[in-house]
Amino acid sequence: GPQQMDDRTAGKNGMGDAPPADSGFSDPAGASRSGKNPRLKWLVIAGLTLLSFVPAASILADTNFGPKTREAPFPTRGPISSPIQQIPEGEILVYDIYWLFFHVGIGQIRIQEKTLLDGREVFHAVGKVRSNDFLSKIYPVEDIAESWIDIHTFESLKFKKKTAEKGRHADDQDTFDAPRLKGRHESFLTGLKKEFDISLLTHDILSAFYWVRRQELLPGRSFKMVLSVDQKDRTLEVDVLRHEMKNLPKHGTVDSILIEPKTRVNGVLQKKGRAWIYLKNDGFRTPVYIKFETKFGAVTGVLRPSSPSRPR
Repeated sequence: GPQQMDDRTAGKNGMGDAPPADSGFSDPAGASRSGKNPRLKWLVIAGLTLLSFVPAASILADTNFGPKTREAPFPTRGPISSPIQQIPEGEILVYDIYWLFFHVGIGQIRIQEKTLLDGREVFHAVGKVRSNDFLSKIYPVEDIAESWIDIHTFESLKFKKKTAEKGRHADDQDTFDAPRLKGRHESFLTGLKKEFDISLLTHDILSAFYWVRRQELLPGRSFKMVLSVDQKDRTLEVDVLRHEMKNLPKHGTVDSILIEPKTRVNGVLQKKGRAWIYLKNDGFRTPVYIKFETKFGAVTGVLRPSSPSRPR
């Protein structure tokens, strides 16, 4: 059956199998230092807009993806596949997360079901991040985010997140009413309820992940969208850098498309790091490798070779 991130498929430490010995990564005890950087937990989901929720979405909101002049665009190497214009129902993606060369956790993104929300057909997407034993001793993380995504427009209709971390807990949701251009926020812990302004075709961090993968990703193109973070609009831009045959950890040589997301707040480019995502050059646009460069060092998400699972 499809791979689940639970105790049935988890390894000895409850977080799944450790990285293979030849992966180029390791799990030394020194990895516990990564507990000083809680932002890395949402690497995978923030990856396409990654990827990931608050503080998940803070990765995106706090990251600068400005131009890097030493990276000249490469010519297209063969044809670029057209994307499948539907979210792949039943898809499950599982990522190993590393800080520098230390394995610190696992992230999973899946389409749980196709259902109805207020009479509209939606895909119910779920993202999870859990720290492994090393990180959990210093900074335990077990966070869940859920998105209800319109199957035709890919916009978000509802976004829910539950955060369980050392000294931090949250359980709230945002619903988006596009015709009224209003959103509604509710905290299930504090009872706080409030309305906020939204734009048409608003996205959360998960719906953005699937929307970007449905676009025609030709080198030189850029795309923009509105991302709702903490009940505020951000502009998410995605630059398609190049098409290349890339040698990636655990996957060997992959026919891939390299993209770079960046965010703006009130038109101002954010300046706190950079990120790149390698997508398979196929109809599914599967993200196989995600990298963040931050002042704390490189954080990467590597798709497990057993992923993706698409049972239907």
